[in-house]
Amino acid sequence: MRLVARDENRGYVRTFEQALSLARGEYLFLCDQDDVWIPGRVDIMVEALGEHQVIASNLATLGGPDRIPGPFWITDWRVSSRDSDHSVRNLVQLLAGLQCYWGCAMAVRRDALDYLLPFPRFLDETHDQWIGLCGNMAHSMGHVDARTVWRRIHDSNLTPTQPRGLIPALRSRLMLLRCLAVAWQRGLHVGNPRKHG
Repeated sequence: MRLVARDENRGYVRTFEQALSLARGEYLFLCDQDDVWIPGRVDIMVEALGEHQVIASNLATLGGPDRIPGPFWITDWRVSSRDSDHSVRNLVQLLAGLQCYWGCAMAVRRDALDYLLPFPRFLDETHDQWIGLCGNMAHSMGHVDARTVWRRIHDSNLTPTQPRGLIPALRSRLMLLRCLAVAWQRGLHVGNPRKHG
């Protein structure tokens, strides 16, 4: 284990960016909050990373319900392996706020860092949505049906547990549109699949 200390708190987005840039492994798992990994998580995710550069799985709450509620019409906010190869649909749903990627339930292969880093300078929240957006634009986003994480819910979670309201939601969508433009400039074009190993 390697601990990297910082002199200042630059927030969770920049901390994850630095952690990814300093990581040495072939398979990089995002591990935030104080969640618990379900046994078998690493094997499931590494197997999926054999075919995709970015993987998202599902999660449940620790000591709470298996279902993660989304907006009022979504009773279980989860990814499905059937959607792994539907990059355009995933992107549209992501931009509309109907697809959610949870950083604590994601992993990336080292070669994905070529387009994930650096994070856009204006990105000050939802680093996980940036990763999911890029994975889909690169046609290398995989979804795993299994729930691989128990997420601990408490009053200090940075991810809101309730809808945030219209203005914050619109601001988030605008930021994701700007992220889409950055990803496009990096050569990640949905209509022009890149070939990945």
